[in-house]
Amino acid sequence: MKLLSKLPLFTLTLFFGMMSSFAPAIAQEYEEDMSKYSLTDIQRSDSLFYDAMKAKVQNDPKRVQDALLAFTEQRPKNATGWYELSRIYLNDKKIQAAETTIKKAISLDGDNKWYRSQYATVLEYNNEPREAADLLMKMAKAEKFNLEYLYRATALYKRAKRYQDAQEALNMLIEQDGEDEAYLMEKGDIYTIEKDWDNAAKIMERLIEINPMEGRYYVDLANIYELAKDTYKSEEVYRRAQNMLPDDPFLQKALAIKSISNSDSTGFSKNMKKLVLNKSLSVEEQVNMLDNYVNLPYNDANKWAEALEIADELAKQHPDNALVAFVRGRILRYNSQPDKAVAEFKRSLSIDQSSLGVWEELFSSAVEKSQADSLNAYTDRALRIFPNNAIMHYYKGIALMNKDDNAGAIKTFNRAIDMFPDDNTLGLSRVYSILGDIYHNMKEHKLSDENYRKAIKLEPDNPFSLNNFAYYLSERGESLDEAEQMSRRSLERAPNEATFLDTYGWILYKQGKYSKAKEYIQKALISRPDQSDGTVYDHLGDILYKLNDKEGALQNWQKAKEKGTDNPNLDKKIQEQKLYE
Repeated sequence: MKLLSKLPLFTLTLFFGMMSSFAPAIAQEYEEDMSKYSLTDIQRSDSLFYDAMKAKVQNDPKRVQDALLAFTEQRPKNATGWYELSRIYLNDKKIQAAETTIKKAISLDGDNKWYRSQYATVLEYNNEPREAADLLMKMAKAEKFNLEYLYRATALYKRAKRYQDAQEALNMLIEQDGEDEAYLMEKGDIYTIEKDWDNAAKIMERLIEINPMEGRYYVDLANIYELAKDTYKSEEVYRRAQNMLPDDPFLQKALAIKSISNSDSTGFSKNMKKLVLNKSLSVEEQVNMLDNYVNLPYNDANKWAEALEIADELAKQHPDNALVAFVRGRILRYNSQPDKAVAEFKRSLSIDQSSLGVWEELFSSAVEKSQADSLNAYTDRALRIFPNNAIMHYYKGIALMNKDDNAGAIKTFNRAIDMFPDDNTLGLSRVYSILGDIYHNMKEHKLSDENYRKAIKLEPDNPFSLNNFAYYLSERGESLDEAEQMSRRSLERAPNEATFLDTYGWILYKQGKYSKAKEYIQKALISRPDQSDGTVYDHLGDILYKLNDKEGALQNWQKAKEKGTDNPNLDKKIQEQKLYE
């Protein structure tokens, strides 16, 4: 009774197909009648065949096909030529031609196993899995110990839903090759498909008997009982497994996931903590499990606090590991501890400066204008390591923009554009949008428009680019129809975004559609009442003034002043209770 490691059955057909493509021409097992050919004819046809084989080695399928067609025309009774031609047709997905040619080869040499195997492959491609499997089973019974045919037949019978035939093929495999794990797992899978829970469970028990220290067998057995609605037996299997394998990571993960389905947050946390801190795993596997922990659909409010506790323990296990420090930094950020997160990102980089992901996390923590000096320092360090990386120049441009060095930012962003690959449309579009913002602030409206048009051409459905460009046009009172269309498209993608609603309302105001404008500005305030800035109230005040609601206009201008806005006419509007645009 051996427990070997074999390829999964679903890959075997592909595997053996690849192997046979490198097989040399097969010597024929019969004598072709050569008496009717002259020596010159034989030499010419042999030359065609060898040219086909040479072209095959050189991976020139067109030359192979042409040479074989010429060869079979001269030597139509040569089975090898038809066989090789069938393989070319099959590779080109010309299934009917592949079937016709392999049938010719078999008609000339019906006992050749390579030709019959090729015919089975053609039947498989032609969506005739049962017929292909039947042929392979006949071959397997005639040629004992050729396991390839049985592997393929098993997969094909499963595909054809001929489960008893698949079991017969597996029984032959076990008889010839022993109780290999792959064979037993396939038998169990077929029983599960047929909902034969008793036999499926027996197969898993046999696997446990052969290798009692393999946790996944216990989990599979428990799952079978769950499918059979036998919760008691499922729980009993888990108890047995925990007693036998208290530190098995596969079992710990299964128990954690089971806890989620049972709404057992305590059990989930307990088992995930055991899993992440399981020292039998590599550090990469531990970090991956921690990522699984925070990404699983588990909505307990304490999840991030618990994740931080686990990350702290993991950091004690691996105090000098850059990856652990990086992940701990991300969890600190989600726990609203940005300063500690930054410190952890820095610690990660002090161990290993080569991770672009850690640098990006550090940069993203300092993109606010108030941290321009920090971002500038970070990017200077990173550019010494990655001088030709577009992302580094992108963040350097943000740092310079936040330091009000527009000329330096423009130069740096253009350098990033030169370094971004052409297919990185998102990165390029983002840079063009930022350049559009910079030029707008510099009142270089033509250049601003050019860059926004480039951004939108690359990412036509980016709602932020659409909104910003539309708003800039509305502020200048230019191309209002185009601005209205872009703003409407942004709202189609984010219908409740207050900023987009405000832009659309402001464009309608500029078009003189005051009642409709009021509706959208009010929607903007309703969608985000606690976060709306002064500009939205200022806009609503202007609209109400146009609708002859002078008192409402004044109240909203005063609200705009409380919230804060950069409109230089706001004080004048409040003092004189009159609209100034």
